[in-house]
Amino acid sequence: MFVKYARGFVVLPDGFGTLDELFEALTLVQAQKVTSFPVVLFDSGYWSGLVDWLRRVGVERGSISANRLRHVYRH
Repeated sequence: MFVKYARGFVVLPDGFGTLDELFEALTLVQAQKVTSFPVVLFDSGYWSGLVDWLRRVGVERGSISANRLRHVYRH
């Protein structure tokens, strides 16, 4: 429901609940349930390992669309 009225998603470094919400938003982007929905990860140093892993493993194995992953920005 949190995504229904949102125009984007800014994620700050935190714990498992934050990761849960982040992946929920990314799942909706991947499934094309939301369009033009940027996901901004604040503090690129915190998120770089996760984003690199998603690109390296998820995209290479074909389980994550590289085109959809372009909606994720590190700041």
